[in-house]
Amino acid sequence: MERFGRCLPVIEGALDLIQRHSPAALDRIHSHFHGILVVGGLRHRRGHLDRHARLCVLAGQHMIDPVGSSEEVALTLVHEDMHALLHELGIPSGPRSRANAEVVCSLAELALARRLPAARHLVESLHSTIDDWASEWRSHSADVDSTYRADSLEDLRLAGAPPWLVRAIGWLGIASRSAA
Repeated sequence: MERFGRCLPVIEGALDLIQRHSPAALDRIHSHFHGILVVGGLRHRRGHLDRHARLCVLAGQHMIDPVGSSEEVALTLVHEDMHALLHELGIPSGPRSRANAEVVCSLAELALARRLPAARHLVESLHSTIDDWASEWRSHSADVDSTYRADSLEDLRLAGAPPWLVRAIGWLGIASRSAA
């Protein structure tokens, strides 16, 4: 638990950066999220949107890594807020449209990163991420579906879901959510 003691100051710093450099984005975050939840069990994501609970779920590891920063968390919050906006607009968010959504959400990150002096080093990485998602969409949509489903089921296992529930969700093919 002590490891996650630095999460609140990082989140506060991220929200302050968004307030100073993109107040409209902070207004959207306030309207889309009921809260921000930090969990320790997420593996491959910085965070994700829990649409049903209207929460931005952040990976604790993302904030305690030596490279974790308020700038990176601010970008994650803006990214997940864009997922919420796409959902609000009725844009499909399933695995088949994931690459398109990730490009749009990464573009929102890029817009903020360009405004943050301490995040300029992330701009090139975001360009690469956008290119990767655009390529993924064009070439491997079926592979994205199966990998995404497997990752979602593994996240359920790590979160402590009963094995029978994980199997049932996998069998029904409903393991999907917006992710970063």
